Amino acid sequence: MDKLATLSCSEQNEKLNREELLKLEEHIPQWNVIELQKLERDFEFENFQKAIDFINEIAQIANYENHHPEIKLHGWNKIKVTLTTHKVSGLTKNDFILAAKINELED
Repeated sequence: MDKLATLSCSEQNEKLNREELLKLEEHIPQWNVIELQKLERDFEFENFQKAIDFINEIAQIANYENHHPEIKLHGWNKIKVTLTTHKVSGLTKNDFILAAKINELED
């Protein structure tokens, strides 16, 4: 289990600087940091139902953590997840924590 995945998205609302982003990025190598403002990752599933089930699993975690990603279903089996913290117009530890928790769903 990833160290980040064990943390809670509670009061981690300070915008991260470049050095902090690079350090945290090491914990979630499947995700891409876009313009130091957001995290993105693409997922592909063997069928439509598995993609929808994955979206629902993400929704449960996001609701529990009170930190909600942008989720796009495209094609019939692909999902793009984007994380950012609108309140600070950038990335916070919450975004990295949620990314790690989403990664845990794959196991």
